[in-house]
Formats: sequence, C-alpha cells, structure tokens
Amino acid sequence: MEALPRREPTASSRARRMVTRIASAAALTAATVGVSLAIAQPAQAATICEQYGSVVAGNYIIMNNRWGSDGPQCIETTANGFTIIQQDGMGNLSGAPASYPAIYLGCHYTNCSPNSPLPAQISTMGDVNTSISLTYPSSGTWNAAYDIWINADTDVSGVQDTEIMIWLNRQGSIQPIGSPVGTVTLAGRSWQVWVGSNGQNNVVSYLATSLPITSISFNARDFILDAITRGSNFGNTSWYLTSVQAGFEPWIGGVGLAVNSFSVTVGGGSGPTSPPGTPGTPTATTVTSNSVTLSWAPSSGTVSSYLIERATGASSHVLHPGRHVEQHVVHRHRPVAQHDLPLPRAGDQLGRLVALLVDRQRDHLRRRRPWPQRRLHLPHRRVGQRVCGVRSGAGPALGLVDPVHDRSQHEHHQLVERDHQRLRHQPDGKQRQLQRRRPRGPER
Repeated sequence: MEALPRREPTASSRARRMVTRIASAAALTAATVGVSLAIAQPAQAATICEQYGSVVAGNYIIMNNRWGSDGPQCIETTANGFTIIQQDGMGNLSGAPASYPAIYLGCHYTNCSPNSPLPAQISTMGDVNTSISLTYPSSGTWNAAYDIWINADTDVSGVQDTEIMIWLNRQGSIQPIGSPVGTVTLAGRSWQVWVGSNGQNNVVSYLATSLPITSISFNARDFILDAITRGSNFGNTSWYLTSVQAGFEPWIGGVGLAVNSFSVTVGGGSGPTSPPGTPGTPTATTVTSNSVTLSWAPSSGTVSSYLIERATGASSHVLHPGRHVEQHVVHRHRPVAQHDLPLPRAGDQLGRLVALLVDRQRDHLRRRRPWPQRRLHLPHRRVGQRVCGVRSGAGPALGLVDPVHDRSQHEHHQLVERDHQRLRHQPDGKQRQLQRRRPRGPER
C-alpha cells in the first residue's frame, strides 16, 4: 500500500497557529529587551483529539495529524513521546493511511519547534543524531517510521521536495511508495531501498530487512546523504533539512502504538569557535606574462574555501642593447583561508540583526598569510586589474589568469623601441604624428 504525503492543515488551523506564532514572537521580543528569555518547560501529559492539534514538548512538537480520515483519533502525550489511545478511521488500503501522529524537530508546514536549528543546509550541518524507543500492539494495519524532509530552499510553508522514510516496523500488507532498487547497510543494519513519487514529492524509503525494531540510535545524516545519491531529483548537499519526524501511519486500528522516548540533535550550524590556521607559504610555478600557478600547504582547522589576494608593486625598466626596454611589474600573492558562517534563517527572530553581524564575524575567521618576500615578475604594461578565474576550494593549487590587455605583448616580456635620433630628424608634422600615435607593438 502506498503512503501519500501529509495533507496541508486547513485555513482555520493555520490561522490558530499564526496567532500562536505572533504571540510567541511578541514574547521573544519582550524577553530580548529585558535581556532574559523564558525556556519552554517539558509538556505535561495532555490528550489531543483535534484533527491537526499539537503541543510543545520541550524542543519538540507532538502532533495528532489526522490528515487521511474523518474518523476520530486521539493521542496522549508525554514529555518526549505519545501513545495512540483512539483511532477509529480507516485509510485507503490501496494508498494513503488514516493519519501520521508524530513527534518532530523542525518545521511541519509553518509550525516549527522551539529553538529549532532547522532548516539547516546539508553541506554545512553536522551529524543528525537521533534515538527512539517504541511499543507495538499485536493487531491492526500500520507502520512505524521516521519521516525526514529535505527541500531545495528554506520555505516550509508547503509540501517539501523530498521525503525520506525509515521504516522500523510494519504490520499488514503495506509497503513503501515506488519500487525496490536494492539494499544498503546504514546504522549497522541492512535496509531495502525503495524510490518513487506520490505525485507531490519524491520519496526514498528504507525498509529494515529485520523487523521489528523497538529501539534504535543512529545518524540520520547517513540516510540523507544516501538518499540524494539515488538521483538528482532527490536533492543535493545544497538543499536543506527541514524536519525530522517519527511516528506511525495507521490504516486500520493502531491503538497502543507508542513512542516511549525520542531525541534529535543537529550538529554544526553555528560556525567554528576558532579561525582556520595560517596557510603555508605559496610557491609559484608556470609563470607567464598573463598567468601564474600557486601552491601552498593547506591550513589547519575548518576551511570552506581559499581566496587569493594580489598586490601590485612598482614597475621597473631594464635597458637592453639594441634599444630594447624590458618592463617588469612586481605582483605579490597570498592565500586567505576562510570558513563561511551560515546565515540565519529568514524566519528566525532577530535574524536580520544577526545577518548584519555575520560579515564582521567572518573577518575574524579569516587567517591571512603574510605577503611573501619572493617577488613574481609578470611583465606587462597595464597593471592593477582584478584577478579573474580563481577557483575556490580546499585544493592546494590554484591557477590565476590576468585579464587580456589591449596592447600587444610577448609571452615573457614586452619591448618598447624608441628611436629619439630618428624622431629628431623627422619633419615637425611627422614627429607630432608619431607622438600622438598609440604604438601597438615594437616598431619595425
């Protein structure tokens, strides 16, 4: 049986959540002004029967989420879990379940958990360590599964782009969306991988080959990185993790299904506490009139990219026999190791203020190599252009390409011929014409 996506909450429920968010934002603003902030206390036991009702449980949200049926459903919550105490609906045995009651970190549509580090970009976030303990009844048709959502951007107002399901148990003739494509070993277990689409988003499902799983601790990042290798349509590391959810999909029955405990921690996202180390002294190779290749020992610490700074020194002229003048221009280069801090989410409270401070903090997270004493002679007439074509990355060698100049030049040097005797003996008109003319190369 195929599980379809969670239906978006109704306008009335969104309106209620909007009022709650506005009130929360006002409270946060007041707390900020007073240099204090109240921390949400763990939720006491509560019973939720509203279709899209939810409660805050510490840093998580527990939701009833009866999206696929009109039959009554109630859950009883704890500090970090819940139990289904009534489930009278029936899902479509050829498709969608009756509901997905769950506990989660992050954002389900626009209902975001307190102090959430999500959305977080996959490329910059650290490990996503999670653990769960569950209890299963002996009757009914249902599954127990993580629901992990990633999206191409940080917009959480609608259905996300890719759903990653991790099936920990199932009962009855139900199966993941799509078709199986093989097996993979993750979190020390073997999983059958299914890929498909429900018409609204892509789905990658991991069905444990040995069931049931009553408790497990693992790094969800491993599943995310595996899922995005299943095809470009499933995402890449520039996408964002928007929520980590865990719960049940009941088709028939399900009373007694329980999450006894649940936790998620997302590493990274706050930037390094110390700047990267100083890069090694650069070495120049393959020096031509318009390019140079630099190499250096990499920096210690966390480095997201290297920048190349170039300074142009004084030029000099060397007179050669035969009335040739060789022009030398001194360029000095140094690598800059940097680690970019992730910008705060647009919806975060005080996010705009923090964004204004990020650039200043980045300056403190850069470590520059002192200007090298060795001078590189790159002879050309026009100097001071910006460096073009620099490839950022953690590699130790980069190629630098100077702009193409508007005057002809030789590969390693430029010759300027002046025949003052000849100019003095030319008629005045000819002499003025030669002085006004813009030479395009050595005069023959």
